[in-house]
Amino acid sequence: MKRCLVFILSLLVFCASFQNSLFLVDYQVNREFYETHCVNRDVPDMECHGKCQLKKNADEATSLANVVKYAFEFNLMPT
Repeated sequence: MKRCLVFILSLLVFCASFQNSLFLVDYQVNREFYETHCVNRDVPDMECHGKCQLKKNADEATSLANVVKYAFEFNLMPT
């Protein structure tokens, strides 16, 4: 039981630490999806290849992480 708990907690710490790297891995695996949903696909001079969608997803995750961080800090304040 302890090993399972240690493994799960280690996995959570790993995912939180390397969140931006996981976005890059997702981009490389699903590159065709990002390229088809790219907002700049009509402008071939930009050579975006879906990186705009990757940035959008990363920004959304970062803003969500900031909200969670502030909510957590708020709950720890003494009353």
